[in-house]
Amino acid sequence: MAREIPYIQAIMEAITEEMQRDPNVIFYGQEQAVSDEDPMVVAFGRKRVRPTPISETAEIGMAVGAAMVGLRPVVELLMTDFILVALDQVVNEAARVYFKTAGRVKVPIVLKAGYGFAAGWSVQHANCWYNLFMGGSRSESRCSLDCRRCQGTDESRHPR
Repeated sequence: MAREIPYIQAIMEAITEEMQRDPNVIFYGQEQAVSDEDPMVVAFGRKRVRPTPISETAEIGMAVGAAMVGLRPVVELLMTDFILVALDQVVNEAARVYFKTAGRVKVPIVLKAGYGFAAGWSVQHANCWYNLFMGGSRSESRCSLDCRRCQGTDESRHPR
């Protein structure tokens, strides 16, 4: 039976399902695993759900490295605007590893970030920058069901 759920709940359910299905999925970000009572920490442990310092470049760089050795990282950035801070990792590393290794290494990462919701925070925190990234795949949905379907880490044959 269909049910109505908020967008963010659909995303979190999809991440949870992927983590239950595949032990190689890891989830981290600046606001993850802030306590031992965090539901994701309780369900999957601190080895798979980790907090990060406030360094988007480091977060995405860690994701690229983790993906290169077989993990499937989901990185939660607070807002899409912060992807710009780590643009080198996104464009020169994540999107090109497949090509730099002649197809031998894939980098299946998910960058989860909110956009357009921060009314009153500042003009820098209300943009959607996804269209700037050539060579990467993206998912964007209009309802929570579509959002949930798109959230699993990319397992397609497409290298990006």
